[in-house]
Amino acid sequence: MFIKKRFISRPDWKRILTREYSEKIVSLGDMRAAVGVLRLGEVSEPFRADVCGRTMVLADRGYTWVELLPDGRNWCLTAMYDPSGSMLQFYFDVTKRNVTDAPAHFFDLFLDVTVDPDGLSCSTRTSSWKRLPRGSFPGPNTTSRKMKPTRYSPPFRRRPKGSTGFAGLSREFNEKVARRRLF
Repeated sequence: MFIKKRFISRPDWKRILTREYSEKIVSLGDMRAAVGVLRLGEVSEPFRADVCGRTMVLADRGYTWVELLPDGRNWCLTAMYDPSGSMLQFYFDVTKRNVTDAPAHFFDLFLDVTVDPDGLSCSTRTSSWKRLPRGSFPGPNTTSRKMKPTRYSPPFRRRPKGSTGFAGLSREFNEKVARRRLF
């Protein structure tokens, strides 16, 4: 199994020429987590990815990535915003282990799930996107055939259509993210 150590500050990402980054430990109910906010300045070229059959720009000048790395859990959540503050997608990395002490990082298992703002979920294994039927998770026998898009019922509260921010977190937290004044 291939595992890679990844820092939520993305220091190895060469396409980001200038950046603002801040990291803080927060308590969300009974969960302790590192939260990192990465604001992209100059980039050498936009980062485009095929997400659920459509090409999306996920990183460019003015974009913001907010990462939530919970202690004792096996996932990392990245929320990606465009320059206007609109949510692009939630991206879940399935992890072997999370380290919330600065600099926060995780050990990536390359088993990822993305959820778009409308709740459509897709999965990737080593960057190979597939549409997930409701309630399933890609296992070793996953095939590359196209599956029908389905709605994902996340374990957190759904956002009203058109809203931005982390669903299920406090309104104050979401407003700070939207105003880009989290830290």
